[in-house]
Amino acid sequence: MVSYGSELKLPVDLSVKFEVVSIDTLNQTFLVDVTFNSVFDFPEKFHSQIETEGSGLSFTRQEWEDLHLFVPQYLLQNSNTSDKSIQSENFTINKEEEKVVHSINYLSTIRHIFVWNRFPFDRQIFKLSFMSLNCQFDDFKVTEAKEVGITEWDIKSYLSSSKERVSQIKTSGDASTMYGEIDIFAERESLYYIREYFSVITGISCVNLVCLGFDPSRDEEDGGQYGDRINVTITLMLTLVAFKFVMMNNLPKAEALTLLDKFMVFAFVVQGVFATYHLVASFCPMGFCTKEVGLERVTNDMCGILSIFGFWILIVVCFIGYFYFCPPSWTRLRRQVERIGKSGKLKLSDEKQLDRTRLFGCCTGPAPGTAKVNAEAIVESNLESPQV
Repeated sequence: MVSYGSELKLPVDLSVKFEVVSIDTLNQTFLVDVTFNSVFDFPEKFHSQIETEGSGLSFTRQEWEDLHLFVPQYLLQNSNTSDKSIQSENFTINKEEEKVVHSINYLSTIRHIFVWNRFPFDRQIFKLSFMSLNCQFDDFKVTEAKEVGITEWDIKSYLSSSKERVSQIKTSGDASTMYGEIDIFAERESLYYIREYFSVITGISCVNLVCLGFDPSRDEEDGGQYGDRINVTITLMLTLVAFKFVMMNNLPKAEALTLLDKFMVFAFVVQGVFATYHLVASFCPMGFCTKEVGLERVTNDMCGILSIFGFWILIVVCFIGYFYFCPPSWTRLRRQVERIGKSGKLKLSDEKQLDRTRLFGCCTGPAPGTAKVNAEAIVESNLESPQV
């Protein structure tokens, strides 16, 4: 096998075809199918062979290496890229254009740092980053980026960029490394979580309305039926606790509180308000309600319960409505992702990947010393006319 280091850097015309196959929220990874197509001038030693055998010569990786010729090398960052993840690789010679077309296809799982503060009404920017030590490309184009039906996600657009920096390898000379990034803008389809989680939590809290069926004017010598009301509220609170444990098995384990966590906390607060209300009202049943029978029996007690219930419904509608119809801007999310990348919170457990990072000087954030792009103008313009 021929090894090409930084001493040989060949200009190539690079195009990248990617397809997001799946997104695993629990493990904070996404599976991507990537194909790198590199076009470069074919070696002089092939001139005579092409004249005799014609155009369209095709070689496998091993056949090409046996000829001791240039082999473009690409490495996906934050992935478990290995020989097993290479699905196909071939070299094709185009006689008319005197070019060699190298194509290599990866199916790889990429680690990604999720931004959890607005889950499940969140947007994510998935970074597909790659590097090459022996190829020189000023830019690259993304071709045939497909939109597939990914469960729970909607791929909005993508933005590509390339850069070059000097790696921190201690060699006889500074090794220049080419980096490429594709930012994939995806938005979570949150209707599933509204139906399966928010509606259930809301429904459990709404069961407190059954307390209206307990007449506080009955058994006044025993404090009325407020004890039964408190029992109902405590039972509903325990039901929320059980539902919380069920949710934990199906939701990602995030360090910060998500919107769903905050909603659950507020549901507990509402249950506590109901319980406190019944407890306080039990000490003054005679003065807290009226004993009239018929349509005029609208008691202070009933108004109190309905007021708490109405406040809870108002909070639910405003909470879900605001975060569902007012997602965060892509520009703000991009800055947040960059801050997370610079903080170094991405810890790779794979020792091979750690060794790779040290060897090539990889970094999850933007390379030092590179010019910053006006992300706001570029991202918003891309989203107005999606490329996917």
